[in-house]
Amino acid sequence: MKIQQYITTAIAALFLVFVAIYGYRTKSDDKGEDKVIVQEQSIKRITDTLTEKPIRVQWKWSKELLIVAPSSGSIHQVMVKNRQFVKKGEVMFQLLRDVSKVNLDAASKRVAELEQDILELEKKQDTDKTLTDAQQVNLNSRLGVLRHALVLAKQVMNDPESKTSTQIVNVYAPIDGLVDHLSVAFGGEVGAKQLLSYLIPYQAEVFPTAEQAKYIGRPDSNHVQRSFLFNYNNQNYVLGELQKEKEDGYTAQGIGLKGAYNDTLTLQAMFVSRYKNSVAIPQTSVEVVGDQLYLWTVDSQGEYKKNEVMALGQADDTYYFGDILDVETFVLNPIAIKKEEAK
Repeated sequence: MKIQQYITTAIAALFLVFVAIYGYRTKSDDKGEDKVIVQEQSIKRITDTLTEKPIRVQWKWSKELLIVAPSSGSIHQVMVKNRQFVKKGEVMFQLLRDVSKVNLDAASKRVAELEQDILELEKKQDTDKTLTDAQQVNLNSRLGVLRHALVLAKQVMNDPESKTSTQIVNVYAPIDGLVDHLSVAFGGEVGAKQLLSYLIPYQAEVFPTAEQAKYIGRPDSNHVQRSFLFNYNNQNYVLGELQKEKEDGYTAQGIGLKGAYNDTLTLQAMFVSRYKNSVAIPQTSVEVVGDQLYLWTVDSQGEYKKNEVMALGQADDTYYFGDILDVETFVLNPIAIKKEEAK
C-alpha cells in the first residue's frame, strides 16, 4: 500500500515540476467528464534573434562601364578588389600624378610668350617713328610689366620644388556596381585615359511568394532590421535595407554578372531579418481570421481577452511581435477557449 502511495506521490511531483518548467497554468470548467484545459505562458521579450528565408530574385543587367585614369601617373593605391561591390562616390583608385612636368611646361610656355611680346614691343619702339611722347611712355610701361613677369616666370622654372612636385588624384565610382577585370596594381604606371577596371551596374527585383511576403512583414518597424543577402564567389554580400515599393512587392539592390548584358535571370537569394526587443509567439497560439491576427491574453484577474495584433514578421512556426499588448501572460492554445465557448 505504501509503495502505491509513493508511486502516486512521485507521479504528482513530476507533473508539478513539468508544469513549473514550462510556465503553464491550467484552468478548467466544472462540467465533469468534458474538462477543457487552457494553457497559459508568460510573455518574454527576446533581445536579438536572427532569421533567414530563401527567396526568388530576378536580376536585370546592363552594359559595363569603363573606369579610366583621368591623367597620367603611377598607381598610389588600389582601394578595391576584383568582384567587389562599390557604392557611387566611393574611391576606387588613387593616382600619384607628377605635376612638376606640368608646372615646368606651363612656366616654359609662359616665358616664351612673354619673350615674344617683349620682342615685338621693342621692335615697334625702334622702328615706329610716328609714336608720340604719350605713346612712348605707355609703351615703356608695358615693357616694364612684361619684363617683370618674365623674371617671375624664369624663377618658377628654376625653383627646385617645382621639379619634384606630385599630386594625389582620386578616381571615384560613378555608379553603384561590381568591380570587374581589375587591370592595374600598386606602383604601376598609367597614361591618361588608360583602362583601370570595368564597373558593372546592378539592379534586382524581388518577387516574394505569399508565404514569403508574410515573413518579410512590415519594413517600417523599429523592432526589426531586414537586409537582402546574396552569396557570390563564396562570399556573402549584404545589399542594403529593403524598401517597400508597392503592395505586392519589394525592391533591393542585386548583382550583375559579366557576359549577361541586357538579359535577365532568376536566382536564389536570402532575406535576413534581425528582430530586436521583440516577442516570439508560436504560430499555433495566434488565431488567424482572414488577414487579421488575434492573440488571446490573460489579465491579472484571470480573464481572457481576444486582441487584434500586427506581427513584425513570421519565420518557420513563429510570429514576431514588437509593441505587443501590455500584459504578462498569453494563451498558448486558444483552440481550447474555442471549445469551451462552444459548450
